[in-house]
Amino acid sequence: MHGGSSLSQQLAKLIYTGDGRDHGRKLRELLYAVELDRTLGKARVLNLYLALAPWGNGVCGATPRRSASCTRRPPN
Repeated sequence: MHGGSSLSQQLAKLIYTGDGRDHGRKLRELLYAVELDRTLGKARVLNLYLALAPWGNGVCGATPRRSASCTRRPPN
């Protein structure tokens, strides 16, 4: 994900519109983003984005990313 899209627009892209390059995608993304903000609020949008966003190396979401980057296990 690149560019100047808001976090809500990026979440809408992850959930609804994908990476398509058609002319209406950005408009649909914007409309979905407005609805996400209205119904969920900024905090929930952030939580969902962090849970779904690609972090590289096939890892999606903040918790799996943390696990993938940690080599030591916590003591029992």
